[in-house]
Amino acid sequence: MLRTGKQNFIFLIFGLLVLLPALWLMVSSPLYHGYDVLYHVGRIEQFHKAIIQGQFPPRLAPTLFFNNTYPLFIVNYQLPYYFSEIFMIINNNSVFAFKAVMALSYLLSGVFAFIFFRKTGSNLASLGGTILWSYLPYRFNLLYFRSAFGENLAMMFAPLMMLSLHLISRKNRFGFLLLSISTFGMISSHTPLFIIFSPFFLTYIFLVLKPDKKSLFLIFWGTILGIAMSSSQLWPSIIEKKYMKYNEVLKNVYESQFVNFFQLFRLPKSGVNLGTYLQAGIVTFFVLAIGFLGLVFKFKKQKLTIFVLLFFSAIATFLVSEQSLWLWKHTSLPQYIIYPWRFISLLIFCVAILGVYLLDSLNSSKLRLIVVILFIFFSIFTSRHYFLNSGFKQPNQPNPSLTAYRENDPIWAEDETFKEGQLISIDTTGKISVIKDSPFDISLNAETNQETDLTIRRIYFPGWKVEVDDKQYPMNFSQGFIRIRLKAGDWKIRTYFTETPIRRISNYLSLISFGLLLIFSIRLFSFKNTTMI
Repeated sequence: MLRTGKQNFIFLIFGLLVLLPALWLMVSSPLYHGYDVLYHVGRIEQFHKAIIQGQFPPRLAPTLFFNNTYPLFIVNYQLPYYFSEIFMIINNNSVFAFKAVMALSYLLSGVFAFIFFRKTGSNLASLGGTILWSYLPYRFNLLYFRSAFGENLAMMFAPLMMLSLHLISRKNRFGFLLLSISTFGMISSHTPLFIIFSPFFLTYIFLVLKPDKKSLFLIFWGTILGIAMSSSQLWPSIIEKKYMKYNEVLKNVYESQFVNFFQLFRLPKSGVNLGTYLQAGIVTFFVLAIGFLGLVFKFKKQKLTIFVLLFFSAIATFLVSEQSLWLWKHTSLPQYIIYPWRFISLLIFCVAILGVYLLDSLNSSKLRLIVVILFIFFSIFTSRHYFLNSGFKQPNQPNPSLTAYRENDPIWAEDETFKEGQLISIDTTGKISVIKDSPFDISLNAETNQETDLTIRRIYFPGWKVEVDDKQYPMNFSQGFIRIRLKAGDWKIRTYFTETPIRRISNYLSLISFGLLLIFSIRLFSFKNTTMI
């Protein structure tokens, strides 16, 4: 007999091999035509340029709208672009960087899922659950059809979060560190998904794991540390979103984004689009049906766990459907989640965990092997259309802002804000000499004959500062651009972008939190017994 560690490794490697066909579209074409592919490729380039220009962390896209700059990374998630930056440093190819992060996060989500499943299930059942988790149609909605950069990465951290909770409940020191990292990762990859999954995580902690006070203490502070680590992105995105048209533009988008029950589970019915990528798939329906029957007739020890999984599957199904319209109209769901079908991510996660329990409920090892093989076959077979085709024959060209609805436009922006024009303009006659012209730092000399308004063609957003003769100077904005009032005279002017107080505090909080994580890591690895599998 093989030792448990070797068995785990063999099953894990086999699982990875089974996942490779799902990446065929990724490697067989220079760039597949997903809905948001070119958006993210463009954002990767802007993120890279911002860092090269000395802006860290990146907040503004430096060359959008004729180099007027644009607040692209204030509210938008950043972790996927930091990972992309690693590959940009290697070969400066934004397409390669995008595909590399998408592919690796997909594979690692399978790895982390298998390791997590092994905490509650056998190797065979964990393998089946991993394939189910990785091959349900909605995963390819994220990977190919929508090319959802942040959501795809966040799905890597969901099983890692569950793994960390199990490790903490089993007194494994590695759990605290892993919980902090996975919390940070999920928030910084896609905050709405963290919000969607959080009620499930909390319920799982208190009803399934039932940790003692010490474990609960570690879970609480591990989560707090992870939130603090994400502060650099999280708090500015919450507090400074009011300066953008974000909520105004997106507040009613949800109304056309519900998914029909039959479409969700790919159940034949007249007039239903069964080919949509916005579905959990027919395998999900059968797993839920068998899980419900198991809850009623079979499961005893795991009855509460099965109930929790079925309950959140039902909640997710409800919130995806138009029957939940009242909730979307009368709560903050549209403000934080935007699209109802995002709850499909939670649905398929619960179903994958449920699949592990169902497979392990089979008493005969031979029967379990046969069912796992069938499980894998049908999971892949019913999703073959989705990982061999992105759903688009032509690339979807992004709009100039690299956002779907121009939601990041500042609230004071006008049509003129996004047009090409002179870098410096004055309302009266005068002499302008530009000394330095970089996206985030402009220096010039101005000679004015009378009191006048001077406009600097940079889209205003909190963080821009103006110095006149080396002293802070009051400014305003006109047509969305920076504007100052000058008296007659000779002036040395500098305009530059810096962090606002809330961003600066958030940056320090992240920096301190990462320092604490490093200290905990050093102390952790000075001990033994931190095995994950």
